[in-house]
Amino acid sequence: MLSVIFISHRSIDKAIADALLDFLVGTGIPKEAVFCSSLPGNDVREKISGEVRESMKNSCINIAILSRDYYSSTYCLNEAGVIWFCDNIPSIMIALPEITDSDMQGFLNNDYKLRRLDNEDDIAHIHDAVAEAVKIQTEKFEVILREARKLKGRYLSIIDGRENSPLVSTPETVDLTEITTDDERIVLYCLLEKNVRKISTYDVSLWVNENEIDDINIDNAFDLLTSSGFGKEYQGRFEIGIETFRHFSSIRNDYLKKLSPFLDKHKYPRIMEFINLWNSGKTDDYLKLFCAFICDERISRLEITQKFHKKISQWEANNELDSTLERNYHKCVNEFSEYGFAYDNRNFSQLILFPSVKELLFNPPQKYAAEFARVKDKYKVELPF
Repeated sequence: MLSVIFISHRSIDKAIADALLDFLVGTGIPKEAVFCSSLPGNDVREKISGEVRESMKNSCINIAILSRDYYSSTYCLNEAGVIWFCDNIPSIMIALPEITDSDMQGFLNNDYKLRRLDNEDDIAHIHDAVAEAVKIQTEKFEVILREARKLKGRYLSIIDGRENSPLVSTPETVDLTEITTDDERIVLYCLLEKNVRKISTYDVSLWVNENEIDDINIDNAFDLLTSSGFGKEYQGRFEIGIETFRHFSSIRNDYLKKLSPFLDKHKYPRIMEFINLWNSGKTDDYLKLFCAFICDERISRLEITQKFHKKISQWEANNELDSTLERNYHKCVNEFSEYGFAYDNRNFSQLILFPSVKELLFNPPQKYAAEFARVKDKYKVELPF
């Protein structure tokens, strides 16, 4: 009897299984040696059918295509239990984009190494493991490479279509009482304000900084919103289902109004930190000179670069100042970050002033303007004539 390559997967992921099957056949694996478990009814029954059970008994290698849908299927989890039990038979775990090591559960947990079909090294491993298990001579390297690239392209196309399809259905109204944390509320507010259904951790982080919002865990928000069925998260991006988005968008202003109090609760203008430091008397002349430079040159992005260094040097020359700030500007930039006056913009050599700090320094009240003028006078170069 021909050894069986058993592929366990949820029927909704059949297109992925078909692409894998075509790859194996294209590299010389007999089609009749491959058995896919997506038989009609397998997603709704709990007991493994006789045909599937017989195939698993005769398998020489087991492949599981893991997805969120796979882990939600009782039938698939039963197959997973058999695969785990038959630990003397080689097994391959192929993960779809939403599955990472931390998402693996039950029998097929993170004791297994995940393989991905958008990675040519992983595809090569799958081919080699199957060929060894079946004990047949497959096609030449050039053919295998061509088929691997074809599989990768086909897989990416399927995933792209899958990600653009509706994720979850939504009732006519969404009960905000189901959302129990401010993390979720504020991320949802961000999505509604931008009127988008896809957003990354970085996009939310930037928005949080621009709005000077404090004490928010974006990763936690993505996880909770995903677990509640509002959408899905993958590699730092959250996507609301299209029906959910249409609903929110149709009465967007109503939801923004309901969520606004939670946003206000977490708003913390960073200018308060600046004022507190200034009033404490701990603001030294270097930092005041730096503030004067920002005010005069209307600098909103702070850098530790040669270009920025020259800009400070030119400002000092224009104002007939000595090189005090030029010598100490690294310290000043670092203090602006440490004191919370500016935030990192995914660029280790650049910081952005928080809006309220920028507003004060660009349009300083009289007492600050007078102190900026005093400190500039203090460091003026005494000319010999």
